Amino acid sequence: MSPFRRQVRTVEIGTFLTLAAVILATLFCSVVGLRLLDQTAAHRPPPPATPASLREAISYPGGFKYYFERAFATRDLCLELHGRLMVDGLATSPSPNVALGTDGWLFLKSESSLQQYRRLDPFSPRELSEWVDAAAAWQAAAEQGGAQFVMLVAPNKYSVYPEHVDDRFTVASRPGRKEEFVDAARAAGLTIVDPNDALVRAKADARCYHLTDTHWNQYGAAIAARELTTAFGPLLGEPVEPSSIERRTRSENGGDLSRQIGMARLMPEEIFSVSLEPPREVATADGSPIPEPGFDNRGGFLDHFDPRQRLVTHCADGEYDSAIVYIDSFGEVMLPVLARHFKRCVFVKGFSLDPELIANEKPSVVVLEVVERRLSLPAAEVLLRQAAAAVPQGAH
Repeated sequence: MSPFRRQVRTVEIGTFLTLAAVILATLFCSVVGLRLLDQTAAHRPPPPATPASLREAISYPGGFKYYFERAFATRDLCLELHGRLMVDGLATSPSPNVALGTDGWLFLKSESSLQQYRRLDPFSPRELSEWVDAAAAWQAAAEQGGAQFVMLVAPNKYSVYPEHVDDRFTVASRPGRKEEFVDAARAAGLTIVDPNDALVRAKADARCYHLTDTHWNQYGAAIAARELTTAFGPLLGEPVEPSSIERRTRSENGGDLSRQIGMARLMPEEIFSVSLEPPREVATADGSPIPEPGFDNRGGFLDHFDPRQRLVTHCADGEYDSAIVYIDSFGEVMLPVLARHFKRCVFVKGFSLDPELIANEKPSVVVLEVVERRLSLPAAEVLLRQAAAAVPQGAH
């Protein structure tokens, strides 16, 4: 055997032994319950139940495969090593859902977020009309219940921090979907709050979005809530004095985007939370105080949502009597900031409009919060189906 062939064989044997050692170590750690760099315990699925029927036995292998791929003992270590190689070594995102920005910023690449930023998918006239009609249907449903209606469009991170997006992603010189919708909806007489400009101004003082997470931080949520409550004044006849905001910081492991590339532990960031003045006591219906949101479970208050995905809060010092606020994940961060303005507030996760809830609560205002990237979906998938079912024909 030639010296060259001997060297190749040595490399092959070494590679085989290394892989075998990793696999055996993984199996051993899984059996004994040892975990290395266990960063994702809160996001790990439970093991599948022991099958009790033939049907469950047939589906068990698939369930176990799903569980093992997300829970094997060295998973976090392997993901971290892979992420370090791709990001630090090759300057490439390990996930097709995450785009690397400058200065440690991460951006959501999926759900048409990047396309929206690049303005590659403008509304067709029909799509835009359907979104405006859907929002108008929600307004009609609110007004039938004696409430005012306000819609808040939460900007994508790209819209507030374009300076941290990779220069390779060029932007077309035309309005984006958010701008098109906001202009058309306002022209149709709807009250639409777009806090984009306020967030851009506020970022000169402090960061408004997380570096490694999809969402705005509590400071950004407070800025958006201030824009929203300012809009209540002309509608309800009781202007709200914007709350003063005091920022404080703490450090946590990275957020959802860094977890997707396996680098949450390697990308810790400073978390901005706020203290609002004047202080007000806000609690859930069972008397539990509303804690500060963080990366994991938005600070714990999501545990208080009932099976219908509703959470009722009370604040004796609130300026307004009551509200119903429909939210997505951006609204979850805004919840503790917004709740302080209402003596009673019902937060609803998702967009299933419930006329009976409006009739029973008799709110002063119905708020609909929708993140910008949802505007790439057909209105019927987000708003129109529920709203049309709730409003008599011809209402919009």
